[in-house]
Amino acid sequence: MTIHTIEYRGYALRAYSQQIFPPHGDPFAKGPKRFSAIVQIDTVPSDSATSKRYSPAIKGAEPASADDAIELAMQYGRDIIDGKVQAGALYNARSGRFSRSVRRFQPSVAVPSAPVQPGGADNAT
Repeated sequence: MTIHTIEYRGYALRAYSQQIFPPHGDPFAKGPKRFSAIVQIDTVPSDSATSKRYSPAIKGAEPASADDAIELAMQYGRDIIDGKVQAGALYNARSGRFSRSVRRFQPSVAVPSAPVQPGGADNAT
């Protein structure tokens, strides 16, 4: 994997892409290839404790090539630095946590919890 790096207004932007379709488990899936990209923004000199990772929100319109995905991620990083985009980081290295905006494995609707029966599962009728 190649990580592209540019310096922009005192920040280092590093971007890499990954293929999201077809999945690696199904190389014969029908449809065009689609890619996503991640951009990491560091201060210069770089300090991994303050670096943040971002991904452009392009659901449904993913680029068809890795180079296009990387260019889109780099432009997204430039827009974040310029203040044109307010984005939540995917991962904050300082806190070691993912942002709430990318906790995508949580259900989007609240699932009602089952009422708890007194006495536990053994006494359920």
